[in-house]
Amino acid sequence: MSAQKYIYVSMGILLLAATAANFFEYRVKQDFLIFAHTSCDPSTTTCFAADCDPDTDSECDQTPYTKVSIAANTAPGCILENNCIDFSCNTYPNCTMISCSEDKLDNGETCTSSSLTE
Repeated sequence: MSAQKYIYVSMGILLLAATAANFFEYRVKQDFLIFAHTSCDPSTTTCFAADCDPDTDSECDQTPYTKVSIAANTAPGCILENNCIDFSCNTYPNCTMISCSEDKLDNGETCTSSSLTE
């Protein structure tokens, strides 16, 4: 076998090993974080909301929400489907509820609270 064939075979083996390692890490162990939204009550905490005008934007949804960061291998199904109601991180390891503040806002978001909605 020529040296060039050894190089191609070695590269192929390395590529397969890297693919298998990534598959195991992300599909089997699910060792990554999920960032999702869950319902939020603006009368008890500061929530995120879309910064848009429902009168001019038909797709504007200003429903308040809280951001959640949770390990994929412990996330409940409702987080994966973005339909949790009254979700709490209390029983989940590697879970953080992110309350709204100026430094946590993404483009197109605003903070809302009971003092702002009254």
